[in-house]
Amino acid sequence: MDEVATNRIVLRVKLAAAYYSVKQVTSGTDALAACAKKVPDVILLGQVGSMQASDFARRLRADPRTETVPLIFLTPPDDMRARVEALQAGADDVLSHPVSEMMLLARIRNLLRDRDAERELRLRDGTQRALGFAEPRAGFEMPAWVTVVTDQPSEVELWLEQLKARVSHRIEIRSPREMLAQDTGGTKAPDVCIVTLPRLIPETGLGTLSELRSRSATRHCAMLVLCDRETRQAAASALDLGGNDLLAGDFDPDELALRLENQISRKRTADRLRATMRDGLHAAVTDPLTGLYNRRYALPHLARISEEAHRSGRRFAVLIADLDHFKQINDLHGHAAGDAVLTGVARQLKENLRAVDLVARIGGEEFLIVLPDTGSHRARRTAQRLCQVIRHTPFLAPGHDVPIRATASIGMAMGPLFTAGRGCDDSDLLTLADRALYASKADGRNKVTLSRDAA
Repeated sequence: MDEVATNRIVLRVKLAAAYYSVKQVTSGTDALAACAKKVPDVILLGQVGSMQASDFARRLRADPRTETVPLIFLTPPDDMRARVEALQAGADDVLSHPVSEMMLLARIRNLLRDRDAERELRLRDGTQRALGFAEPRAGFEMPAWVTVVTDQPSEVELWLEQLKARVSHRIEIRSPREMLAQDTGGTKAPDVCIVTLPRLIPETGLGTLSELRSRSATRHCAMLVLCDRETRQAAASALDLGGNDLLAGDFDPDELALRLENQISRKRTADRLRATMRDGLHAAVTDPLTGLYNRRYALPHLARISEEAHRSGRRFAVLIADLDHFKQINDLHGHAAGDAVLTGVARQLKENLRAVDLVARIGGEEFLIVLPDTGSHRARRTAQRLCQVIRHTPFLAPGHDVPIRATASIGMAMGPLFTAGRGCDDSDLLTLADRALYASKADGRNKVTLSRDAA
């Protein structure tokens, strides 16, 4: 979008050569009308006539359909004030005329990747909210942690002091060697890495950027790349190697501060959306009362254990445990007491099994236990021990001075089970374990019964 026909023609030729479909308009009003008909992937904004660029950007971001559309402002050459004003208005990036074709295409690719990733996160976030798993965003944000990655700290000290005067974030300087040596799963990474491209050998900075993006410790850091005029040619490669933003050319502390704040905001949004998905996934597969896995998780996990046993030839045990006379506990002591017994039993099961064993609540008072790489003799002893632990545990309930006692019956089946013509069938294993459970109940409860069909 540009009033100047020459600018529009030049940009169209460059974009068409890269197989982009281009729609040209001459004013901000026409651009908004075009967006209402079909939302574009990227907007290039030059001179917009009577509509101010800031007003156009505000109206674009206020519309849910276009709020995430990447917006690139095109400004006169070497006009730092125009660059800063464009970023303040809401631009994702600012390029100066005459536009480098390599830089323009690299920036479009970069912004489209970031947009697609954010849209995917927002889509999943919407699903989590619809399911009731998402939580409201915290109103207070702590200062961000920013690391300047450079082998020449003396060259960044001047602008670093200017940047610190404009932002309230924690900023440190580290060498590439230090950053790459800290790739451990437990190490907290910075929110933003500002990576400098050395003037003489910019390829070393590009290598550092690529490594930081590939390492697990820094994979989700925002990457802001700095370079001077002499290394502008390498700057386009920085965007394709994982840089989120780029400040190339003459340094301006106000522009760097705006770009930094923009990257911090995007990083926090992405972190929040990822955390929402993790929490939502946890909620989706976890029983809210006991904290154990639920049926949704347990059955696919049982299938994986069964497949592995089929490949390795090792046996595994499937146990179904059910609390005895649990309805009487609820009737005599109340449902709060029943919940206390359930949570207590769940805790005892977890504490008395291996980390590799699966424990899940699959019904009201019914639990599924899977013991990988376990023979029938050991599995029976484990099941008997669980019965004894539950029997001898006093369960404390709110409002009750006297502990509540409970027992459990267990049915057991051994896998892998090979059904004629079908191979290994996990549903049959569950059916056999369930039948063995009923046999334990019929035999007086608080017992373990092994299914003869799967022994």
